[in-house]
Amino acid sequence: MIQISLIQKRLLSELYNGTPYSSKTLGNLLGVSDRTVRNEIMKLNEVLRDHGAQVTAKARTGCMLEVTDNAAFAEFCSTHGIDSEYMTRLPEYLQLAHALIRTIICSEAPLHLTDLAEMYYTNITAVKNAVSSAREILREYHLTITSTRGGLQILGREHDIRVLLVNEYGFMNSSDMVDTSNEEYRRLFAFDKQKIQQILHAVAEIQKGFDARNYNLSVYSINYIAGLILISEVRQRKGHQLEYDSRTVLNLSEYRSYLVARQLVVRLREILGYQLDEMHTVMLTMCFAGLRIIRTYTEEISKNYLVCRRFAIELIDYLSDINHFGLFRNDNILINSISFYLMSYMMRADHGIVTTQFSEDRVKQLPPMAQKLSMQAFFYLYREYQLPYSREEIHRLANVFHPALGRKRLEIIQLNACVVSRIDMTTAAGTAERLKRNFGSILNKVDVFEIYQLKDIDLSGYDVMFSTYEESDLRSFTDQPLPQLYHLGLFFHTIDKNRIYAFLTSVLNYKSNIDAPFRFLDSKNLYYGVKAANEQDCLRLLCEYLENDIDNAQQLQSELEIMEYTMPSYVSNSVVMVSGLLPHAERTMLSIMVLEKPILWGYKVNKAQIIVYWDQGMNDTMSSLFEFGYLPNFIQNVCNKQEFIEALIAGEPCSRINEMIAGYQAVSF
Repeated sequence: MIQISLIQKRLLSELYNGTPYSSKTLGNLLGVSDRTVRNEIMKLNEVLRDHGAQVTAKARTGCMLEVTDNAAFAEFCSTHGIDSEYMTRLPEYLQLAHALIRTIICSEAPLHLTDLAEMYYTNITAVKNAVSSAREILREYHLTITSTRGGLQILGREHDIRVLLVNEYGFMNSSDMVDTSNEEYRRLFAFDKQKIQQILHAVAEIQKGFDARNYNLSVYSINYIAGLILISEVRQRKGHQLEYDSRTVLNLSEYRSYLVARQLVVRLREILGYQLDEMHTVMLTMCFAGLRIIRTYTEEISKNYLVCRRFAIELIDYLSDINHFGLFRNDNILINSISFYLMSYMMRADHGIVTTQFSEDRVKQLPPMAQKLSMQAFFYLYREYQLPYSREEIHRLANVFHPALGRKRLEIIQLNACVVSRIDMTTAAGTAERLKRNFGSILNKVDVFEIYQLKDIDLSGYDVMFSTYEESDLRSFTDQPLPQLYHLGLFFHTIDKNRIYAFLTSVLNYKSNIDAPFRFLDSKNLYYGVKAANEQDCLRLLCEYLENDIDNAQQLQSELEIMEYTMPSYVSNSVVMVSGLLPHAERTMLSIMVLEKPILWGYKVNKAQIIVYWDQGMNDTMSSLFEFGYLPNFIQNVCNKQEFIEALIAGEPCSRINEMIAGYQAVSF
């Protein structure tokens, strides 16, 4: 069988979507030199020659994957487990931790560290480290791992073990660095595909007989329930009994979902040829109530709805206060959405239904403001009420916040402009037409005048003036205050576009009652050649650099560390965007730190070289631009542009970086 190296896999994954990259950029993404990239591409092309693809390099374009035989290349990628998500797979140490969990739970005989080391072809130290990682994973499921003379054991409720085993099925199938072919888990849960389809059909069919608005399980949720059913059958046959306390049984028996679950258990007896006990009806009721998306108020949820709505209003008040938001408090749609979300969340939290629908290998990058609001909300709920949180739930709640950002559009303010030309009216009219064509989203109107007309015109109706005259010449023809003046050359050249856009934006900010126009990047907040060995070093250095610009560098460092531990920031094209839980700068600020060498970030697979810090500021003058998600999304959009990344890696001066930022019109005001 043809073998390709890990770096070649990662190269293919980066080029998989057809985006061209220079060898230097690919080197930064993969943490190797551009020479290594070129050598690996040469080796890779020898392998790909017979599989319908080649990596080509073109001047001024970069390296690109060209596929000539789609079928042959698709088969090659399938054989080697290559896709556009390869870079987000779990690192080897976590794959081993999950493998140990599955093996310990499924083994009939006691297992010791030496047994596991031999089984997975590794050493005792690696196994010990994996056991430590396994403890962290198990804590999320309310389970513990113990080591005695009798071997390693996983202890906890049967319900939690089954929920864990459902999710382990996905982790096992995505494992590509640890050999899972001989696992007992794979043999125990090698389910009959026909049975799986019958169960999926039964779940979908039975819920259709009830109110469709309240039984709206996604395809993912139905698959989750089917997996839990099949694992439960095996566990019950092996003598592991499912038990719930009487209060839980009584409470869940009052839900209408209990009727759906009861019908499903009856149908399962025909499909499985085996009778699941009454406790499985309770378990399935939890799933139906916890996994669905609640959109409307019903009698079933009345006893919990008011409690959740109180939590939702409290959350919105808190978020509005710390972020200086004005519209969130009155967004009743958002309050209802959060209330319904909290109802499902509390069911999942109470009964440990830990899902992976929004896990890192399935979800794309979240909008920065939505993610920040979600993290602020969960840290508040944990601090005030000890409600648990996870990456999964942060993703879910962020998707609730996302539609609310920009639900009410920013008031679109446009500027009135005039052109005064010293050549002739035809030239002035041509300049006005070009201004309108290039900046129509900002300019309401552009009038044309001769200089002698200024004494008879009310200039207070104009926000900006474009002219080839000097300011002193213009003032000699009128006693009125002049609008903001932009001095043009004799002709309006294309090179002026970025400067004019920056000028118009600053005037817009002023007209929008923003007393301090947003300076995208101050030269003192752009740091090149930073030496950082790891993620923690990086955050520490960032806070040290910002110490004079923020209120509390130590607190910001603590916030960034706990946020990155909870849910590491997404690495996109070697760029990471970070922001604290609370505003720390006096005014809105942006800071960029370019590392000397890329470092591992988050899940120890992706590498980062450019760290972008954004702070909305404690002053509320810019708060509306964050409440609509405009500025964070704009910054994210700019920082992911390839030419912008290459300019930073090349060490361009701050003035050039600001010119590039001003030139990107992500959205119009």
